[in-house]
Amino acid sequence: MSTFRRTAPGVQMGRPPKPAGARRNRRVVTFVTEDEYAELKTLASDGSISLSALCNSMVTTALCKIHSRRVK
Repeated sequence: MSTFRRTAPGVQMGRPPKPAGARRNRRVVTFVTEDEYAELKTLASDGSISLSALCNSMVTTALCKIHSRRVK
């Protein structure tokens, strides 16, 4: 039996959609060692953020640094 709940017309449930330029809609997969994974989990836990959010933050920060080096 489906657990799908119907809502009244025009009622939106869940997280509101982000603007087109801010949406994360591409997936990148990488493999890490057990030690690297444990370190990532610890960093995410220490920052009270999800592992996905941590990885996104790390990629964004690295790309910004690379871009700023190219601009100089």
